[in-house]
Amino acid sequence: MNHYLKPSLGYYHIKNLTPRIIENFSQSLLDKNLANHTMEIIISVMKKSLRMTVFPYELLNTNPAEYTSYPKRKLTVAELARKKHDDLKIISLQDYSKLMSLIEPDDPSTCLLIFLFTLVYGVAKFLD
Repeated sequence: MNHYLKPSLGYYHIKNLTPRIIENFSQSLLDKNLANHTMEIIISVMKKSLRMTVFPYELLNTNPAEYTSYPKRKLTVAELARKKHDDLKIISLQDYSKLMSLIEPDDPSTCLLIFLFTLVYGVAKFLD
């Protein structure tokens, strides 16, 4: 809070905060090249603080952050690849090969097992 919110918004009187000021602050976070998660934390602290000025403290009638849109930094190619890999939980080709070596190829249930495995774990690209 002291590192981002106070230096940028601390000199405004609470009643003078507007959605435009809040949006400019949000844009400044984007310009600092912060991670999206870091920006989300800072913005959520700010939104919660401003929400509390409306209720329970009744310092404002409306929350200026309520009408504000918040930017998101576009991820780099490397970040997108890492995120996609982490989200998909793809196993390595070596682990897939080990698994396939344990399966009996003449067993009728093998085809079903391979199909379900590739469907669940997203390794269909390794079957080529």
